[in-house]
Amino acid sequence: MEIQFQQQKSVIPVSKGSKFKGRNKKINKVNKFVGVRQRPSGKWVAEIKDTTKNIRMWLGTFDTAEDAARAYDEAACLLRGSNTRTNFVTHVSFDSPLASRIRNLLNTKKEAKQQTVLASAPAPAPAVVLLLAAVVVIAAEA
Repeated sequence: MEIQFQQQKSVIPVSKGSKFKGRNKKINKVNKFVGVRQRPSGKWVAEIKDTTKNIRMWLGTFDTAEDAARAYDEAACLLRGSNTRTNFVTHVSFDSPLASRIRNLLNTKKEAKQQTVLASAPAPAPAVVLLLAAVVVIAAEA
């Protein structure tokens, strides 16, 4: 008695596309600027993120992609310096309203960080305080 096996070719369906639905939609309008995206309404928005300083700043909504890109360029130069990647050749004014917004944001981040460091510092133990008081009293008597 002879047993024969048939080999079956298994077909695994492969989906073409992203595993995240809705993320791979292509819009006819092409965005060629850094830090700029287009809303479904057609308006252009700009924002900048700096992961080293843990900052995300909303720069605003604009009618054109070029205006949004200029806002991004100014913010990038103010946050990262003049050697950063920009969309256009940029000359930044340090007296602009955007410059003052970025300075205020950096200052509030810095103050918040200092307050959390001070709040998390342990209070001195009572024995240490008594020991220091005793040293001061002995030094005063001598």
